[in-house]
Amino acid sequence: MSTSTSDLAQGLWSIGIYLLVVAAIAGVVFWVARRRGSRTAVISVTLSIAGMWVALFVIAAPFALSQTLGGDPVWLQNLPIALDSPEGLSCGMPGAVTGPALECISGSMVSGSFVGLTVGPRLLIAAGQLCAAVLSAAPAAAIGVICFQLLRGEPFARVASRTLFVSAIVVLVAGIAADLTTAIGTGLAVAEVLPIDGLSSSIEPRFTLTVQLWPFGAALALAALAGVFRYGERLQRDTAGLV
Repeated sequence: MSTSTSDLAQGLWSIGIYLLVVAAIAGVVFWVARRRGSRTAVISVTLSIAGMWVALFVIAAPFALSQTLGGDPVWLQNLPIALDSPEGLSCGMPGAVTGPALECISGSMVSGSFVGLTVGPRLLIAAGQLCAAVLSAAPAAAIGVICFQLLRGEPFARVASRTLFVSAIVVLVAGIAADLTTAIGTGLAVAEVLPIDGLSSSIEPRFTLTVQLWPFGAALALAALAGVFRYGERLQRDTAGLV
C-alpha cells in the first residue's frame, strides 16, 4: 500500500489502518486455529494471508487491465518528459543562501493521464501491469503451497520443490518484462501525444529502459530453496524406505 498526502498525520493514519486490518485478519485466523487445538496456528495464518494476497491480485488485475485496454483516462507515472526549469533554479548555478533552499530542479520524470491512446501502447502498458501483478503474487502462491503441504504432513512433497522452481522462473521473467514493457509502452504513449501544449516544442520522446538486479537475486534464492526442498524430498523418501 502507498499513499500520497500533504498531511503527514493523515498518511500515517491510513497506513496504520491498513496494518491494523491485516493484523486483525491474522489474529482471527490464529485464534480460530488455537481454539481447534491446532499446533500449526502460525502455518495456518501464513497460508490464509498468502491466499488472500493472491486473491487480491486475481480480483484487482482484471479491473486494472480493462481500464488500460479500453478505458480513459490511463494514468502513467515516470513519463520520459523533460520540463523546463523555472527561472533562477537552473542546476549548476548556486546562489547565496542562508538556510535550507532548493539549489536546482529537474523535471525529467512526471506523471500524467492519457486519453485516446492507440492499441499498441495500451497493450504494452497492460502487459507491464500483468507482469507486475504476477510478480507480486508468485512468491505468495509458493508460500501458500509450502504451507499447505506442511499442514498435510508432507513438507517435502515434490509439488513444493516444483512450485519454488517455477516461481523462480516467473520472478525472473516477469521482473524483467514488467520494467521493459511499461517503459516502452509509456514512451510510445508520450510519442503519440507530442507536441504537448504548454511544454517546450523541443521535447522528444525517450525510452527510459531499466533492468533491475533484484529479480536475478530473488530467482536465484528461490531456485536454491527449490534445491533444498528437492534434497529434503530424497531424504524423506529414503527414510520412509527404512521404516
